[in-house]
Amino acid sequence: LSKKNFLNLTEKFLYTILEPPLEATPVPEPLRFSSGVKKGRIKKMIRLFADTASNLPVALNKKYNVNIIELSYTVDGVPAEYDLEHDFDGKAFYDAMRNGAEMKTSMINSATFHDSFEEFVKNGDEIVYIGLSGGVSGTVRAAEIASEELREEYPEAKIAVIDSLGAGLGIGMQVVAMGKLIEEGKTFEEVVSITEERKNH
Repeated sequence: LSKKNFLNLTEKFLYTILEPPLEATPVPEPLRFSSGVKKGRIKKMIRLFADTASNLPVALNKKYNVNIIELSYTVDGVPAEYDLEHDFDGKAFYDAMRNGAEMKTSMINSATFHDSFEEFVKNGDEIVYIGLSGGVSGTVRAAEIASEELREEYPEAKIAVIDSLGAGLGIGMQVVAMGKLIEEGKTFEEVVSITEERKNH
């Protein structure tokens, strides 16, 4: 099985188990603009954010322009480094756990979210972040804190923080679905509302 076929099968699996997307009105290129904009106005883009807990292949993150923020972890006290240009080696990670290695994970702090979001907010882009379930991590709450701070600094900022209620590919398949909605030309509000509705099913 070639890498290309593997990615195609992975994407098909992730998306076909979701509800079918709503019918979208065709939107002229480029598709990633959140809405049509009158001449003379800056075009706003929806910026999709997730974190490394989504476990998606790098190729899918690139296909849907997903901005990935890194969760940190240590192996026997030694900080591990993510290489966002290569797929996470889950087998090596879990093999190490089975062999007795001490694994400790850390949530993403609000300052990291603030800096990551601000780069786009100050240009007028709209931010949608979906993260690890709030039931197992404080990461989503940290993103909410950063969003509240940014709204004070940029009153017109549109930032949505979504608790995926999941982990691993439970987040990943929602990220793929969100990427497809953005490609279809859905607005910021539509992407958020459809995702919030789907995550409960």
